[in-house]
Amino acid sequence: LALHTDADRIFGLVHVDPAKLGGEEIFEVRVTGHHHWELVHAGRPLMRVQYGQPALPKTRIDEPKLRIDLVRLFEGIAPDDCDRLVSLVKVAVEESAGTMLVISADAPEEARRLGAQCIPVKPRAMTADLLRHVTPIDGAVLLSPDGRCHAIGAILDGIAAANGDPSRGARYNSAVRYIESAQA
Repeated sequence: LALHTDADRIFGLVHVDPAKLGGEEIFEVRVTGHHHWELVHAGRPLMRVQYGQPALPKTRIDEPKLRIDLVRLFEGIAPDDCDRLVSLVKVAVEESAGTMLVISADAPEEARRLGAQCIPVKPRAMTADLLRHVTPIDGAVLLSPDGRCHAIGAILDGIAAANGDPSRGARYNSAVRYIESAQA
């Protein structure tokens, strides 16, 4: 149900046909959380407000930067593999409960090393549909740069990191510990 108003008066609660929300004069206010809402027109967020602070919507990922980073980190990565990884990242950022993708040139070895802390799988090309099915499993999805999955539910290890941030949650801090340990 939606609240029907013309900004001066409230007319009541109505059922909304999403196909009709693209009209020139129809704007939608979506309440997305405690003190969080967004103003939407034709399915596109125009403004987000958190605790009274307005902001312009940001894309969930910076695709051009991701592509540059993939080429920089995985020398010789094929354009098709880069496209595959970008599409998987796009799927991952839309997951409602969050997820973590670990892309490693040493994915087969990492899957073996983390074997007691993950579910190693026979390497196979990860697809968007398959990713949506495995992301509810707690832990990271371990991929090689060619987009093949080597493990799911990976619990990342590592020493406590100075760059950790308790406000960011377990996934973030687990990733920071894992990266800092790999660089040591």
